[in-house]
Amino acid sequence: FCTLAAVAINLKTGAILGANAGHHPMVVVSRERSSTLLEATGPPIGIMSGLSWNDERAEIGPGETMVLYTDGIVEARAGVTMAAGDGEVLEYGAHNLMEIARAREAAGPQGLIEAVIHDVDRYCSPLLPHDDCTLIALRYNGNG
Repeated sequence: FCTLAAVAINLKTGAILGANAGHHPMVVVSRERSSTLLEATGPPIGIMSGLSWNDERAEIGPGETMVLYTDGIVEARAGVTMAAGDGEVLEYGAHNLMEIARAREAAGPQGLIEAVIHDVDRYCSPLLPHDDCTLIALRYNGNG
């Protein structure tokens, strides 16, 4: 099966139309706020046949940055606990992603991505992340 988020942005208005097949929600950050958009509108693709996904509408404002990410980011496991073998699995979590994204928002999309990847690597140390860690970040400047 496959999780997938599809997003279309109207560059003139910031209107977003998207569907989310079992993926984590998109994160939107700015100097003023951090929030999530586009919660899952259906199950992962391939679980069952004949299912459908609903389109969701949202909006992003000028200067806001949207971040799409794979589950390898938020489900990254704390390396120290995993290396100790005590059985407790601590995950990076959406709260850490949102905190770093908001703190590094001013660095632009590339700087934000680099900061999150660096923080996930630090969190997993001395091990490597157990899953892919992929992010897409883009800033909506407004005015078409």
